[in-house]
Amino acid sequence: CANVESDASRLDQAMRDSLDGVAEGMAVPDAFMEEVIAGLTLRDDVQSDALIERLLTANRDALLDSLRFDEKARRSSAVADALATRFRRPHRTQGQRMEDGTSLVRMLLLQARYDEASHALDELEELAVRSNEGQQFLTLLAEAEDSLTSVWENVDVSDSRVRVLESMGRYDEAAQVLRGSFARALARED
Repeated sequence: CANVESDASRLDQAMRDSLDGVAEGMAVPDAFMEEVIAGLTLRDDVQSDALIERLLTANRDALLDSLRFDEKARRSSAVADALATRFRRPHRTQGQRMEDGTSLVRMLLLQARYDEASHALDELEELAVRSNEGQQFLTLLAEAEDSLTSVWENVDVSDSRVRVLESMGRYDEAAQVLRGSFARALARED
């Protein structure tokens, strides 16, 4: 599975064998896991999500952490789904959840899964408002502003920025964002 030069039929067989082995309780050694998943995500001619899903079990957090930043793995729906599951685990710290959530939103936008991205953004905003993790959310809004317009209107991004800034006690900055929004609204005459 890690060999990107394998032909598709051999790779399909390797994935079936791996799935059968995992179903029987065998485990792929951690040392090979990232290489296998990275190799599978490089291939467009095979459907590898079922195997990737089975390999990304709850006890493979370190692997999921490394895959969050792998360009090819970020395009895998199985990796995004595993990250979404971990993002919603209640025992994770607020900081860990914020890191997972910001990575998840970026993945979902990259995969054009806009409804899920919108839902994750709502959850992240709520987390940012009621925790000390607002700055990371503000950074996401600033860095991904152009791509966020596929799931949120500009006014939604602006309103969210204001709510988070207010929750952090940064009222002058929140007022400045509101002034900008008001000026834009006046210019549109709405």
